[in-house]
Amino acid sequence: MKFETIKSIILTILVFISIVLTWTLWTYSPKYDQFENSDSFVEVPVVNKKDNTGLIKPARIIFHKSNGHFGTIEESEINKLMKEVRKWEIYDIQSKRMTIRKEDYIAQLDDRGHIEIQFTDEIPLNLFASIFQMDEREYPAVYFDRLFFNVNAIGENEGILHFVSKNNQVVYEGRVDGENVSSFERNYYHLSSHYPRYKAYTVSEYKKFYLPLDNTMVSRIQYYTDTVDPDMFINALFTNPNFVKKDEFSYGDVFTDGYKILRVDQNNKLIRYVNPMGREENRLATEELIQKSIDFVNDHNGWTDRYRFFSWDKFQHRTLFRLYVKNIPVFNANDLAEIEQIWGKNEVSRYERPLLTLQLPVEIADVALPSGDEVVRTIKAKQNIAFEMVQDISIGYELKEDPSSPKIILLDPVWTYLYEGDWKILDFNHNDELGGNGSGLE
Repeated sequence: MKFETIKSIILTILVFISIVLTWTLWTYSPKYDQFENSDSFVEVPVVNKKDNTGLIKPARIIFHKSNGHFGTIEESEINKLMKEVRKWEIYDIQSKRMTIRKEDYIAQLDDRGHIEIQFTDEIPLNLFASIFQMDEREYPAVYFDRLFFNVNAIGENEGILHFVSKNNQVVYEGRVDGENVSSFERNYYHLSSHYPRYKAYTVSEYKKFYLPLDNTMVSRIQYYTDTVDPDMFINALFTNPNFVKKDEFSYGDVFTDGYKILRVDQNNKLIRYVNPMGREENRLATEELIQKSIDFVNDHNGWTDRYRFFSWDKFQHRTLFRLYVKNIPVFNANDLAEIEQIWGKNEVSRYERPLLTLQLPVEIADVALPSGDEVVRTIKAKQNIAFEMVQDISIGYELKEDPSSPKIILLDPVWTYLYEGDWKILDFNHNDELGGNGSGLE
């Protein structure tokens, strides 16, 4: 009888513990309750050193076919396509001597049968050689932002690639083995109609935008964030770290060796480095600028997120690498999505970058971005914009900070456009603004 009583007491206690634990699990609310709505929670791997193929990638690939234009910005699809193209050996690269007007020749590249690989800005031909298998020789200081090849024009067992700068109307040709192009036609071009349909919007006789014909679904994403330890930059940016002095201020710390200055702004999650000795009149050769900028960040393991080459200014010797998520560029009015460098002859004279790093992503919901027709119609309707002066149009993410949770940021899908050198978010209801000075670049 006593033994049965003890069993009943133990069983009652176990049932009570089970009830308490169940109630705790049901009613538990984490500190960042924004994460509750997600059914996907995937960590993003980050490699702090990158090669050129990881930093210089196409913005989109367009297939020009007899039944229309088809394209993709999907990262997995572009990686798959580019992996195949990078296997090709490109040889006999030379300037295309025009027998017809350049405008007409460039317009023909958009005809059916062509595949167009678009980059975010012009890239030196020498730098293309580090991405593709090309002749090992020095190429002239010319720059391209498009790569075309015609899957139907294969002669004498050779295919032809065109390196094109549409803005400057410069064309170089390179040759590849015809079987490479034929294989690509069978495996990719022939099946490309399953990609979203695109529509051509003519800006001028040699410039067109290709935008999705239908709405585009893009995920709104929430991230838990962390910050980089600023000490990682001391050894990289100062010749003799032992001579560096540190001063503390309300907004953060300032490091200096008497010449160079590194400001760590903890409030705004940014670092700003200035090297007055790097401001030389004799600047770095322009064609070396992008590669030097990549090497500089690699030297101190500075690729703390998925940054990519985005743009450069040849006259100011300025390069900009932008944060990308799912092959979509990220914009923020407070410069939390970009790494900027300005170079002198052999040294960086200015270096600005975020301390913020993205850690844990949560896809909250899918957003339907408007079609190309609505994008173009909205831009043309704005009184302060001349459509023919628009330089580019792209889907982007706007990075927004959560004022109530400093460790949380939101990536909101948006349409963006490049106008007079500034990237702006397209507001379909009001005046466009990105916050701050209205630019994601400055």
